[in-house]
Amino acid sequence: MLVGRLGKRIESIIPKTRLPPVDGISTLYGPDILVGIIWKNDIREFDMYLPEGQWTDVWSDETVEGPTEVAIETPLHKIPIFVRSGSGVDLGNLNQLFHESVDIDSSKPDLESLLENESF
Repeated sequence: MLVGRLGKRIESIIPKTRLPPVDGISTLYGPDILVGIIWKNDIREFDMYLPEGQWTDVWSDETVEGPTEVAIETPLHKIPIFVRSGSGVDLGNLNQLFHESVDIDSSKPDLESLLENESF
């Protein structure tokens, strides 16, 4: 699987004999950001392996001690992202950003009705 120059599949960093079987694919971006890759439709729960250390879920702010496997709820807007605790990486408040984006989107004009009322 092609992940890009910045990301490395976690399986390439941690020996496969030490990884539990999980459904999901996880990618490390540097040593401190771990992202779950959801590539199937209708996935609403994602099993993710967290390597050794303390990892913070950027959506819930919950900290989990690794190595362990976690099941994460994944509604359509949520990509599983964990940051290594103490790393100094701050991705902001993703819940707040999501809700602000929904509010902005709800205040935009209905383009379909604009097109119907214009002579385009």
